[in-house]
Amino acid sequence: MLLGFAHVGGYEQLYHRYMMAIPNTTVADSNDTCGQPRDDAWQMLRDATTSDMPWPAFLLGQTPASIWYWCTDQVRRTTSPVPHLYRLPVRRSNV
Repeated sequence: MLLGFAHVGGYEQLYHRYMMAIPNTTVADSNDTCGQPRDDAWQMLRDATTSDMPWPAFLLGQTPASIWYWCTDQVRRTTSPVPHLYRLPVRRSNV
């Protein structure tokens, strides 16, 4: 990551170059905004009412899905009859 920042000239140059990264042609030439970075592209939590992905909907929608995935993954790991790579191997001796 540090080499990448050094290559582009630091964080400020990364921001500037990202906002200027506009394709020469797009699939739909009639749309002027296609492929252009949004003005709020660097904001992690965008406006709660007018953005393309409001943060309340993201948090309230993603959190239950993430918890559901984590819980089902834990059940699968503990009840699976097949030993997995992340489990310790069972060592049996013939003595």
